[in-house]
Amino acid sequence: MDRMNHPACGRRDFIRAAGLASFALALPSGLHASDQATKRPKVGAQLVGLASSCRRSSEGTLRELAKMGYEGVVFSSRFGGFFGKKPEEMRRFLAGEGLECVGWHVAGAALAEKSLSQTLEAAKAVGAKYLVQVTSAVPKDKMRSKAAWLAAADHFNRLASIAAVHGVRIGYHSEDSDFLPLQEGGTAWEAFTGALDPAVLPQIDTFHVMNGGGGDPAKAIRRLAGRARVVHLREWGSAVEPTGAGVHIPWGEGKTPWDDVFSACEDVGGTEWYVLMEYWGTERTDQADLDSARRNLDFMRSRQRAKPARR
Repeated sequence: MDRMNHPACGRRDFIRAAGLASFALALPSGLHASDQATKRPKVGAQLVGLASSCRRSSEGTLRELAKMGYEGVVFSSRFGGFFGKKPEEMRRFLAGEGLECVGWHVAGAALAEKSLSQTLEAAKAVGAKYLVQVTSAVPKDKMRSKAAWLAAADHFNRLASIAAVHGVRIGYHSEDSDFLPLQEGGTAWEAFTGALDPAVLPQIDTFHVMNGGGGDPAKAIRRLAGRARVVHLREWGSAVEPTGAGVHIPWGEGKTPWDDVFSACEDVGGTEWYVLMEYWGTERTDQADLDSARRNLDFMRSRQRAKPARR
């Protein structure tokens, strides 16, 4: 059956096909997603952990990150957005400092029908490579339902098609609950990512993989095979906070299998960007957070030096 001519699928499939075509054109000429692993990923900083410093002086904080060697940043709508700047103003400032906007993390409400157009325009204006939802894709009472996760995947596929028209790519950031077992077997993450179009970014957060049931982040990255284009890196500790969550601890002092994670990203995952999360220490001063961002980058580089970049 010709689906493009089928009355029930015409417009929707046409839009989706256009979105996938836009995604393919966005890759460098002659390369497929799996070929991205032949180059070492760039490194970005997640600004959530630096929100206080950014509120005090977003320009000063961003300049410090650039001096450290960070190549990009990820903004969050929960913590200051673009820190008082219009999206286009922030884009110009980043370019002047040699930084890229890797992404913008938003709540699901920002991608709802009444807000979607405005959100897409802001993402395009700031130059965000990815617009990523960081709240759960399904309601809490349906976390264990495979049907709910498949419906969520269909929703993101539609969003990706719409966003492609604006030159923006849609993504979903993993949460703890995504790695819990479903009633029908398997995990929510497996069902969800298995039903996503290639245009949608399934963004792995190494902390959430391990905190959501003791999963292996390297294995989760390998399962995506060329689709793990942006990976959120955080250390995980076995101790727990009063909430039951794994503790944020300094990189290298936890249980994250870093060598396996880097190999998975660079050999199989097709990773283009590593996004590093600051250590949330007990003394949350602006300087402590910046020092943490520097230590994280130094730690990652020290581990990568033992593993030659592929050519």
